Amino acid sequence: MKETLLLTGTIKPNNNGIQRSTVLSNDKYFDPEYRLWEYFSTIQYYINTQLFDKIIFCENSNYHFNNWALLEQLAYDKGVQLELLQFYGDEISIKKYWYAYWEAEIFDYAFKNSQLLQQTTSWYKVTWRYIIKNIDQIINYHQKWSITTFFYKGWGLAQFGVTTAFFKTTQAFYEEHLYKKAVKYIKDTNTRFLESVFYLLLKDCLLNQRTSWKTKIVPIYHFFSWKKAKIEVYKARLWLLGFWPIASILESIRVAIWYKI
Repeated sequence: MKETLLLTGTIKPNNNGIQRSTVLSNDKYFDPEYRLWEYFSTIQYYINTQLFDKIIFCENSNYHFNNWALLEQLAYDKGVQLELLQFYGDEISIKKYWYAYWEAEIFDYAFKNSQLLQQTTSWYKVTWRYIIKNIDQIINYHQKWSITTFFYKGWGLAQFGVTTAFFKTTQAFYEEHLYKKAVKYIKDTNTRFLESVFYLLLKDCLLNQRTSWKTKIVPIYHFFSWKKAKIEVYKARLWLLGFWPIASILESIRVAIWYKI
């Protein structure tokens, strides 16, 4: 059985309020045409896996995707339905709440506006230009054990954060626990870390046999931008040790105590 995949991203960061880092301001990581090539390559990769019969790419800078027709032809040849959703993110809220609002807004937009998501009962989500090299093993594992909803959190201190870069959810679960609720939670608690928001919203409801915090198969990520790759690989190593992301962990604790959650 083939699955549905939601890919999210931002082709031109400074189109929607995300400001360039002073450290990486001159890096090709922020070049929209280079990022466009990375997104093209990522979507191409997932089409070619032939693990998905529906792929949605939701992007929040509304930057022209000039090679989309090539991906549509490839998808057609592989028997994959492909959908492109683009909009301008809420610049004021993104500047104020940064990454947390930035991505939560994309999730909700896709959930509300995607025709393909409305045709399925569950879907995988991958952030940015992340290629999960062992996605086939993960899907096979989830199908074997009938895991319909999957969010990964680490161990040790990292158990207080839930990864938002890769997860699986049903339409019903997302609507009940995350749709509009994550955005509202971000504004109510003034948090900038979506990992914290997901953890605090989901910590009491991912305890039944149809859902899971972990999998025996750890996702193997591939990153395009080399500086970003170094950063992410470093964070991944810390995460395995239970110490990443410290800022997200502290945010979870702060919000939990301050708002008595």
